[in-house]
Amino acid sequence: MKRCVMSREPKPAEDPASLRRGNFTYFPVIPGRLEFSVELRRAILRARPRIVAVELPGALEDVYLQALARLPEMSFPAVNKIRLWLEEEDKEESKRIGKLKEQQKQRQKLFEEQLRQRQQQDSRSSEPLKPSPPR
Repeated sequence: MKRCVMSREPKPAEDPASLRRGNFTYFPVIPGRLEFSVELRRAILRARPRIVAVELPGALEDVYLQALARLPEMSFPAVNKIRLWLEEEDKEESKRIGKLKEQQKQRQKLFEEQLRQRQQQDSRSSEPLKPSPPR
């Protein structure tokens, strides 16, 4: 099995014995061998590729194709459910915000009314006392 990695910058000189061709670097892999996996990981981390392409094992091709064929069936209903859920959440959030705004208006009115009452009380108490008429 071969793995193909596309690196960010092309190397100008190409050695015929190299596993590099243009923007592509090929990494030979021996499945089940840990030392090759470790070295492959290091090489990929050094190259920092934008894309890693892996050759599909022939034995799994049918399984992958069946899974890919089902993706639209699985994806679209889920996306629609999520969209509907988000729309419902938006409606509920709008209602909550509306209630909060209404409560805020009521509190503001109450505050203004209490302020007016205090101002009236203050203005009454600050008026000079009128002399009472003689008896």
